[in-house]
Amino acid sequence: LNCARSGILSQTLDKAWAAHLEFQSRGFASSANLQLSRAVHLEAEETTKGYGEEIARLALASELCVSAIQCARNNKLPAQMVETMEHLRKVINDSLDEASDNNNKIYMEEIPNKHSLA
Repeated sequence: LNCARSGILSQTLDKAWAAHLEFQSRGFASSANLQLSRAVHLEAEETTKGYGEEIARLALASELCVSAIQCARNNKLPAQMVETMEHLRKVINDSLDEASDNNNKIYMEEIPNKHSLA
């Protein structure tokens, strides 16, 4: 992404490509954190620890998804890209709501800071 915005590539590539790369980067990071939250949840079911991390990852995934949507809108990327990311955000937020509700009622685990996630 940095390469697309500096040096020779910034002079060669259409500026829309940098926006597209930024959107994709945020979208894939969001999706990756959703998948990691699912893996953490499965492990937490076995060990009874990790529900807080699941929530932190889902919150980070939601934040990245919103950021990708804003990037797409600000750079006038195709509407289909925004729609896809909005669908992902709904899936993430539904999972986040359920996980938060379960944590508040059952597990009561502390939710780590997003910066502490590896």
